[in-house]
Amino acid sequence: MTHEGYGDEIPALDLRRQRLRSGILFTAAIVLSGAVVVFLFGLEPPVQGTERYAAVGDFPSGHAWFNTRSPISLYGDLSGHVVVLLFSDFSRLSDVRDLSRFEALADDYEDQPVELIVVYVTTDSTASAWRSTVAAWGIGLPVIVDDDGLVSRSMMADRYPLVQVLDSHGRVAGRYHESWTTTDLAGVVDDVIMLGQAGRSLASDPYDIMPGEFIPPGMEEGDR
Repeated sequence: MTHEGYGDEIPALDLRRQRLRSGILFTAAIVLSGAVVVFLFGLEPPVQGTERYAAVGDFPSGHAWFNTRSPISLYGDLSGHVVVLLFSDFSRLSDVRDLSRFEALADDYEDQPVELIVVYVTTDSTASAWRSTVAAWGIGLPVIVDDDGLVSRSMMADRYPLVQVLDSHGRVAGRYHESWTTTDLAGVVDDVIMLGQAGRSLASDPYDIMPGEFIPPGMEEGDR
């Protein structure tokens, strides 16, 4: 009785097993490499201004407003308007340049359904301190005071300074941090205006703001 045939089969079987193991390892390596690439790309910060979000919340109630006699509602008063927000704590010399450029942009769109609003982020808790800051910086645009972080959270603001452009549906169309001073912001606003016109969602007239200030009852002395 001979075992030659049986002996010849053993190397062939081992070869098939080796090829199977190699195939499994190769497939696993490809999957792992793909996962690593996805992870690494996920770590890269998004290009500023390219993010798109769902609609933000309305301006929270119970906050002080300056340069307007009453609080402004994003979905009431500014429905159908393009809204541009400047978030700042006004603690840097560069904020002078930022505010100047922001107010110049407001002048360019004075007769259009575009509203520019300043969100003053502060830890001060008195109306007199807020009023002094608005006066000292010569801010002529509507200002909402964010002294508790609720405004920033409602508008998805994560750090300052920040300029945020909202379309006529109250959705974020662009977000810019330090780079906003070198961004063609007027071009962005023009694009959002054209989209609103194309979708027939753009208001026909600018919002009429009544000059004054609004301090919630009991907040004149400032403590929340």
